[in-house]
Amino acid sequence: MFNLFSLKDKGISSKNDDDLMRLVQKGDHAAFTELVHRHSLKCYSIAYRFAGNICAAEDVVQVAFLKIWQKPELWNPTTNKKISSWIYRIIINICLDNCKKKLPEGGYNFDKIASHNKPCDEQLVLKEKQQWIEDAIANLPENQQIALNLCFYEGFSNKDAAEIMNLSTKAVQSLIMRGKHNLKKNLKGIYGWKK
Repeated sequence: MFNLFSLKDKGISSKNDDDLMRLVQKGDHAAFTELVHRHSLKCYSIAYRFAGNICAAEDVVQVAFLKIWQKPELWNPTTNKKISSWIYRIIINICLDNCKKKLPEGGYNFDKIASHNKPCDEQLVLKEKQQWIEDAIANLPENQQIALNLCFYEGFSNKDAAEIMNLSTKAVQSLIMRGKHNLKKNLKGIYGWKK
């Protein structure tokens, strides 16, 4: 049986990301395909954390890779340490731009969230608490959101998150601490939330 993936250039798949990007800058389709193959799942995961739904996350990833293909000269090997960090930053920027377009003026209203009746089913309570956390994260300052999402949901180390965010590791640690503090403050009192 014919397998499209069997046509994959073995020489391309053995190249590192920097070499692939240099080839993409020369218009090499196979190198671009390999970069997409290597990074699309993580990009989708990051986009989903910010976008909140499958279709929006898919759109973000497509827009990001289209931007990379159309403007590969935006990658500068002297300023961008790792290709993956640069790509993830593009994903985050697109997500943040999209969020700013959708966010109601004044942000989220946590008093409105607290005014709902308590659900009886324990699973619904857990699901609702998770939604409160998601809403509280969405209400944090932008850099705190990014730091928490990258380190806690996406599993990046503080060092990797710092590179993606173009900050020092100490700055990311500070953002995480402030983000946690603000989350506790935002969630305090909602349905007797204690933690």
